[in-house]
Amino acid sequence: MQPVLPLALNECSDSIKKNMVDVYGWTGSLSVITAYALTTFKIDQLLLIDILNLYGSLAIGYICYRGKVWQAVVCEIIWFGVGSYSIIKHGFTGYHKSTC
Repeated sequence: MQPVLPLALNECSDSIKKNMVDVYGWTGSLSVITAYALTTFKIDQLLLIDILNLYGSLAIGYICYRGKVWQAVVCEIIWFGVGSYSIIKHGFTGYHKSTC
């Protein structure tokens, strides 16, 4: 006979992990949408936009990887590459001078 408490804790732990992965995916989607909105409305916050894009591409890419949605994984890898290029191109000191 197995103890009931460790089984309950294991089930609870699995549920928390699943919920955290879901939250990670949703926050990634929201960050990409926010970055797109900032760009669309010409809000001059390039560092914030780049960070939101990087975070979002990682989060969405991870969710897609877990779900084996390979087309979306490739898209998110490319999205992350573009965001990385943008941060390198602008440099951390050039963000305040930018005219997007």
